[in-house]
Parts: sequence; C-alpha cells; structure tokens
Amino acid sequence: MSNVIQFPSRALRNWERFRPAIEDVLSKSGMGSAGIEAVTERMKQAWLSYDHDYSITFTLPLPESVPAEQRQDIMDAVTQGLTEFERKVQSIMNQVMLDRLKLEIELYFAQDTTT
Repeated sequence: MSNVIQFPSRALRNWERFRPAIEDVLSKSGMGSAGIEAVTERMKQAWLSYDHDYSITFTLPLPESVPAEQRQDIMDAVTQGLTEFERKVQSIMNQVMLDRLKLEIELYFAQDTTT
C-alpha cells in the first residue's frame, strides 16, 4: 500500500500567499478579529472561484512557403501579443479582487451597524 501525499491546489497555494495582505488591509481598516475572519473567508471563496490559469496555448500552422526567418518573426509577434493579453487579463482579475475586497469591507461595516 502506497502513501499518497496530498498537496494543496494551485489556487489554494496562491490564496495562502494573498491572505496575509488581505488580513493586513482589514486590520488597518479598523476591523476586529471577528470581521477579519468573516471577510477573509468570503474573500477566500471568491479567490478560489476566480483563480484560473489564463495562459493560452495553440498551434499556428504556417505554410511551408513562408521563409524560416519570417516564421520566427510571426511566432515572436504572436507570443508577444499573447503575453500582453495574459498580463491584461491578470490585471483585470486583480482589479476584480480588489473591488470585491472593498465591497466585502463595506458590507461588513454596513451589517455591523444594522445589528
């Protein structure tokens, strides 16, 4: 019988790197430990839902009539464009998470004042 070591998913590993920053922001916002715990748990669920690999892989068939140097230029241009696209998607997702954190903070304080 072999022992299998379970490793956390990539999303969970990324969350564990991001969590301290969220807790720091929440602490600086004046939120108590109960609020930090509640908002952090809601942010974890959002993080796990949104954390994906946004890289793109594909094959670009080029006719054999295209000289090797031009093939390389085409591939370099496509690679550069895709890399920029991946950066932009990641930037958008970072903004989505930041906006979500702001909303979670507002929601917590709004609920706290109504109870």
